[in-house]
Amino acid sequence: MISIRLKELAEAKGFNQSQLQRQTGLTMGLVRRYWFNDTEEIKLSALEKLCDFLDCDPGDLIQRAPNP
Repeated sequence: MISIRLKELAEAKGFNQSQLQRQTGLTMGLVRRYWFNDTEEIKLSALEKLCDFLDCDPGDLIQRAPNP
């Protein structure tokens, strides 16, 4: 399973959902879906905005969890 680590990375840098939304221009709904990993896809344009704001690489935001 692949998941998005947005909450973990943002909180480690002291950011909340509202700050991410304002600084990236993404909708709050999209930020929340990524924050709670409640999505099956991520737009590359959104990934780029998040990486730019969080100063990270796309691979930092996406992880592959081991299969049970």
